[in-house]
Order: sequence, then C-alpha cells, then structure tokens
Amino acid sequence: MTFEGRNFDILVGLAAPVIALLVARGRISPRVVLARNNAGLLILASTVARVATSTPGPLHRDGPGAPFTDLAAWPVIWLPAILVPFAAFLHIVSLRQSRAAASPVRE
Repeated sequence: MTFEGRNFDILVGLAAPVIALLVARGRISPRVVLARNNAGLLILASTVARVATSTPGPLHRDGPGAPFTDLAAWPVIWLPAILVPFAAFLHIVSLRQSRAAASPVRE
C-alpha cells in the first residue's frame, strides 16, 4: 500500500498506456490482453484484501506495524470510493472487448 511495499497494482496501472498503444498498433494479441487483465483483476483483489486486513475492524489481522487508519481520511478515501471500482470496471470492459476480439467471427 506504499511505494516501498508490494505494489504490483501500481505497475499494472503504469503499464496500461503502453499496453493500449501496443493494442492500437496491432502489435499485441487479444489473448495477451486477456491474460493481462485477468492478472490485473487478481492483483487488484489481492490489494483490496490486504487493505481490508490492515484496517481496524472485523477483518483486521494482527501484523507488524500500526493498523492502517487513514483509509477514511482525505484524499485516501478516493481509493476505495472511486478509484478501485473504476479500475475494476476498466479491467472488465477491456476483458469483454478482448474476449470479443479473440473469439472467431460467427455468421
């Protein structure tokens, strides 16, 4: 959840413009995009689970360091309220488009 931690979700977001450019130029197959989006959703779910177990509440697990209490503070509240659902939505839309592009055309 920090830049020093296991932030593979940040790498997924940073790689998105590169992947989009490769898709637009036809240099990457829809199957690769499917795999990337599935991996992105799994990484997003892992990050959400890590946050859920790090904040005070019924899912909190004791671990090293203090509980993550800034989740409801400004501007961090934007992450669970807006950015995480938006990231999931974009992955799902991309999965649907890639699946349609990867499937054979039926007539």
